[in-house]
Amino acid sequence: MPYSVQVSMSTAEPCCVIGLKPALTKVADYNRIMKDFPVNDLLSATELEEIPSALVAIFLQFSKIYPLPQALLQAVCRDFSSVMLTLLGTRRLMQISFDDFEKVSICFGVTHF
Repeated sequence: MPYSVQVSMSTAEPCCVIGLKPALTKVADYNRIMKDFPVNDLLSATELEEIPSALVAIFLQFSKIYPLPQALLQAVCRDFSSVMLTLLGTRRLMQISFDDFEKVSICFGVTHF
């Protein structure tokens, strides 16, 4: 037995019947927010000290997005991991001085007891 799907369309506003208008509004809102998304600050970081300020800017932008798309958060985490591996890969972590280690730790808000 063949099945057919029918969508009724109103002549007044066909977009509202199938939910296109709310979806277009949502896309326009996301485009407005993503236009100024500060991920380039993170991706262009050349020193570990630049990363915290880039992350603060990103999370401030996240506070404007509700609900937060999981794919966006995963992409930022992936970018953060990539930048950290690139920056830390150039250092011999077990051979840096304690002062340098403390400077990086303080930069990321890590406290020592």
